[in-house]
This record gives sequence, structure tokens and C-alpha cells, in this order.
Amino acid sequence: MAVGPRGTGEQLDFTEEDEFGKILEVTKSSDSGSFGFILRKGNWEEKDVDKDWFIEVSGNEAEIWLVEGEETIYTEEPGVETDTPKLPGELTLKVHYRRFDENYDGWNLWIWPQGGEGAAYEFTASDEYGAVAEIPVVPGDAEELGLIVRKGEWEAKDVDVDRFIQLSKTKDGVLDLYLLEKDATLYYALEEVDLSPKILKAELATVNKIKVNLSVPMTLLHDRKEGLRILSGEEGMEIEAIYFSEGGRPETTSSFEILLKEPLELGKSYLVAKEGYGEKEILMSGVFSTSAFEKTYHYDGELGALYEKEGTTFRLWAPKASKVLLNLFQKGDTVEAFDQVEMEKKAQGVFETVISGDMHGVYYTYSVENLGLAQEAVDPYAKSVGVNGHRSCPNRSGRVSGDSEA
Repeated sequence: MAVGPRGTGEQLDFTEEDEFGKILEVTKSSDSGSFGFILRKGNWEEKDVDKDWFIEVSGNEAEIWLVEGEETIYTEEPGVETDTPKLPGELTLKVHYRRFDENYDGWNLWIWPQGGEGAAYEFTASDEYGAVAEIPVVPGDAEELGLIVRKGEWEAKDVDVDRFIQLSKTKDGVLDLYLLEKDATLYYALEEVDLSPKILKAELATVNKIKVNLSVPMTLLHDRKEGLRILSGEEGMEIEAIYFSEGGRPETTSSFEILLKEPLELGKSYLVAKEGYGEKEILMSGVFSTSAFEKTYHYDGELGALYEKEGTTFRLWAPKASKVLLNLFQKGDTVEAFDQVEMEKKAQGVFETVISGDMHGVYYTYSVENLGLAQEAVDPYAKSVGVNGHRSCPNRSGRVSGDSEA
């Protein structure tokens, strides 16, 4: 900083620092009550503002505050918003965790500093919101902490994503964090948390039975639908019954099963909807390992391209698919198909179509659509493929084709 009475000046350096910023104390013996100063970098490499400042000193001292890029001279400390708030040397991270069943046995936190090693922390107290863990933190240079809510030694995770706590949210040395079961959002204030009733999870247990978990219990009757709906677009599925316990007694519960009159199509997207609870997509993955799936979709017939000179039957087992297209190519390396035929969905998850004429030497792939996404694939049941395996072909001999263009 260049400082001096009007008409004179000298360079003075900042020598101290406080929470506001750098400090310079100037002692002058001068008859002049006015001092001019300029904030500069180096030997006039740069000025903070393009202005010469002047202050009037009345009495023995004067104190002023300056903010980068501002021409104002403050006579009281201004409140300054900064992009990177200064963190305390040590803070307390207070994690509040709410599970809707209020069962916290085995649940703990795995926390790691930015670029550092992680450690486990237990919930040691509780409040009206849920379980509480208080963790002393020395931030150092870290601006965030990684966080996972887990059960035991990685038996389960509450949500399947790593979350990162912003340490800049600390207030008065304490950082309050609110977590909600199955919700990946980090809440830094209790009033931000959405505690309204919602459907936490909906999963297909068998081809026509759906397991549902709610955040807030509701009263159910075995023979009533209770405003529950199963939707696929505008289409609704008819519910046979609601199961929650033996005997069909009225019960307040947050976990139950919906029995449908007809099985769901595995390649389509479905929602469970309940007024006051919103809606939730039904997960299909759990059903594929069940005996009910095996019984419904088991197929022991012949699959692949069943060649005859008069025509070829294309048959694919794809129970998860909602739609399958047969793509036909003149050569193994042709980019565009010369024909595309939608295959008919048969029983047991089989798609089939018949193409008339001699298909020897014609190449093909399938475009399989599942949950709205289509993917092109070689026939897994093909008896013959091109040399690079990118196209299947209904070869009469059943040998791998030697087409050099494939």
C-alpha cells in the first residue's frame, strides 16, 4: 500500500491478520489531517481500484476497512460474503438419522476426509428426529467429507451413492446434518426435510405379487384396495387383494404385498401409486431368481434361426423384453438393415417371426427393447455367425460362416 499526506507517499506492507483479512497500522506525525492511499500490487503492477483514496483523521487515530474491488471506505467492519468461508480449526459434526421403522440396530456411519482414509462412527444418542452421532472434525484443508450410512461391516447401505458433506455449512462451530432413510439428499436444517408420507420401495416378488414399503404406516384390510393403483402409462392393472398378515384382520402397517389378477409384463415400466403417498417405480430385478419366474417362463423348445429353404423361423427367448425387432442384412458388414420386422410375443417369454424364402447367406441381429431402452444384439442361440461375430446368419450347414466381409 502506498500511503502519505497529500503530495507525499511511501510503500507500507501489511504486517498482521485477523478474521476479516490483512491489517496495516500506520503511525504518522504530520500537521495534515488528510491522508491519501492506494492499494497496489508490487511496484505498480496492479491497483485494486482505479481511484486514489483520502481519509480525514480527526483526533489521534482512525480505523477503516476496505473490501477487494470496492471503492467504498468503511468506518465499521462490513459483512462480507465469501465464496470459501473460513472454517474453524475444529468443529463438531452432528448427524441426525431417521429410519421410518425406528430400528437403528447395527446402523453406523462411514466418513472420510477429502483425499483421506475412512473410519466408522456409531450413533450414540437420540432425539425426536432419530439417532444422533456427534463427531469432532479438524477440517485442515478439506472442504468436504465423504459419507455413507451402512449396516454393520458393509452388510447393507442405506443409499447406493457416496454423499459429500459441505463443511462450509458450519455455524458457530457446529455442523448439523439431517439424513432420511432411502433419501440421498443431505439436509442442513430440520425444516428442509420432507417427512410427508411416501412409498419407499416397490419390488416385484413374483410375476403377479408386489412388495411395498411405506414411510408412514397406513391401515389396510385384506379385501380392500385402499386407493392403491398399479399403472403403466395410462393403463391400470387390476388388484386382486392386499396381504399383510394371516387372517385378514385390519392392521396398521408400513409393509404389505399387492396381489394382481394378471402377471406384469417384465419388459414394461410400472408404478405403484397411492393418494397421499405419491408413486414409486416397481423394481423387477428380484423376481428373476424365483421359482415362480422359472415356472412361468421356462421354455425347452428350439431357439435361434430355424432354417428351411422355403422360409426361416426366428425364435428368441427374451422374457424381460417388451419388444423385439429382427434386423436383416445383405452382408456381414452392412451398416443399414434392408428389412426390419417386429417379432410376435408368444407364451413363456418367447418372440417369434417367420421370413419366407431362402435366407441362406442373409445376416441378422435383434433389437431388444427393455424398459424403454433398445439394444442391438447377436442371436445367443445362433447356429452360425460371421467371422467377427457381429452378425448371425441362418447357415444351412450350421457351421461358422467364412464370409470375409462379415
